[in-house]
Amino acid sequence: MRVPRRPVRAALPVLLTAALLSACGPSDASDGPCEDVEPGTTRESVTVGGVEREYLLHVPEGAAEDQPRPVVYLLHGYDSDAQDMVDTTQVLATADEEGFVVVAPEGGGDPQRWETPATGSDDDVTFVEELVEHVADDVACVDEERTYVAGFSNGSALAQALSCQDDSPFAAYAGVSAPFDLGRCPRAEPAPLLYVHGRRDPVITYDGNIRSVIGPTAPVDLMLDRWRARNQCDRQPRVERRGAIEHRTWTGCDARLEAYVVADGGHQWPGGDRAAAGGPSGKMTDELDATRTVWEFLSAHRLARG
Repeated sequence: MRVPRRPVRAALPVLLTAALLSACGPSDASDGPCEDVEPGTTRESVTVGGVEREYLLHVPEGAAEDQPRPVVYLLHGYDSDAQDMVDTTQVLATADEEGFVVVAPEGGGDPQRWETPATGSDDDVTFVEELVEHVADDVACVDEERTYVAGFSNGSALAQALSCQDDSPFAAYAGVSAPFDLGRCPRAEPAPLLYVHGRRDPVITYDGNIRSVIGPTAPVDLMLDRWRARNQCDRQPRVERRGAIEHRTWTGCDARLEAYVVADGGHQWPGGDRAAAGGPSGKMTDELDATRTVWEFLSAHRLARG
């Protein structure tokens, strides 16, 4: 079911003057009580660079109304949308259970997608960063030290690209089914990453593809080794296998790095809703609950304030 637009809030530009900042502004959002919106899911809009963009906002049921909440930015895949991402991951049930806000923005273009440095544009990197500021300043009572990003496919690549930015607003990152070439941000600081990929992915192949629909993608193992070097981890990970799932955990790191490789997995969100996922994209495993696994990883981190 599609979510109706909230009728009582007008679209606001991201570039706000100080006089318009609410009590949930960046200086005090994680320091004490602040105003909040009612629980539930609504469709919102924001103007960035003169263009109106939409996003789904979910405020969890049962959370303390006067306390800042963690927030997860959830980025959909190529030729998909925010509603499909929410439905496939079934994230809202986890959000209500764990008490975190979900922000699922819409990409641009036709088919709808995200532009990344791999496709020659930083426009959507800028959009997501300004959306984070807008939500914290004007929309919901969120904890800026517990702000996270996760994505699937094209959204996974954008989530990782966001880690390359100076003063990134995100405390941790998660990606499913699309690597991002860290060669495009070689001086980036260590950053926590959880990554998931199926070995039999027919869309974003495990061994890389210079002509994928989201631009050139590096082999998964090469991407993970570059992230290992970035996080200054020991060279060889600890490996645990259970059924079709291989769990890799690197040690000695300046920032945490983990990966799950699904031996027979396709271009899917593991443990997701098959009907919502749609398309002939290979097997979706039930041996890994990616939504729960991503949340447990992300929520273990806080953004260090300098």
